[in-house]
Amino acid sequence: MNHKAILLLIYSTLFLTLACENVENFDEVEQPRFEGHYAIGKKISAPANLKVVTFNIEFALEIESAIEELGTDENLKGADVIFLQEMDEVGTDAIAKELDYNYVYYPSNKNKNDQLFGLAILSKWPLTNDEKIQLPHTTPINNRKRIAITAETVVGEKVIRLYNIHPGTLSLPKAHRREQFESLVKHLRIIELSQDVDHAIIAGDFNTDKSVDIEYLVNLYGEEGFIWASEEVGPTWQKFSGLAKFTLDHIFSRGLILSAAGKPESTQASDHLPVWVDLEF
Repeated sequence: MNHKAILLLIYSTLFLTLACENVENFDEVEQPRFEGHYAIGKKISAPANLKVVTFNIEFALEIESAIEELGTDENLKGADVIFLQEMDEVGTDAIAKELDYNYVYYPSNKNKNDQLFGLAILSKWPLTNDEKIQLPHTTPINNRKRIAITAETVVGEKVIRLYNIHPGTLSLPKAHRREQFESLVKHLRIIELSQDVDHAIIAGDFNTDKSVDIEYLVNLYGEEGFIWASEEVGPTWQKFSGLAKFTLDHIFSRGLILSAAGKPESTQASDHLPVWVDLEF
């Protein structure tokens, strides 16, 4: 077995081990839903640049570490919008409350230990018109359904459509994972029938373990006018970092100009590195 095959086996085994217990899916689109309004009343002027962060905080286990890093790292602190994956309602509220964010949180499932598992969007600005998007297909080994969530935020006079997504892992067939990527395009096109969507951001943990998956993703969203804002960031998954380099986490933007992007060298909060980008209107 060659080196690449060994790495793939390790990677596959890890995800299958983490996903071996059945979960309770939440099939209703409108619930469960959680929100918080900790940025209300804060005097925030419209920024020249929009700082965006995406962070998969592994099963919401190290929330205190995440708060510390998001609040003190020079390139993460003061972000205008944060996309969080693998979150529960308690961890989401704690981060938002400590760092003064508004948030909306939707869980996709409940794990066997009764912990919620889902996605959150945090913003220094009000969040409106939020929605949960059920992604097609379930993970065969544990019947876990995946979701994306979306909301609008208004920065100054600019309306920005936000999408947070966490598709399935490589245990799902490639064609099924691509259909999950495509769900956001379908949703965006529906919105565009009734309103202009000049500014939009898609971010999350895409589980793109292969370069061909990234290429498909970049082309898919590129056809809708999105740039791959985090292109230069590189690998974002820390497990077995000495052996394998996987770029799982991405940020795409439309109607905004990229001025900078990056990631911390390490994190104590997760197996994923947070990714940040600075965007200009």
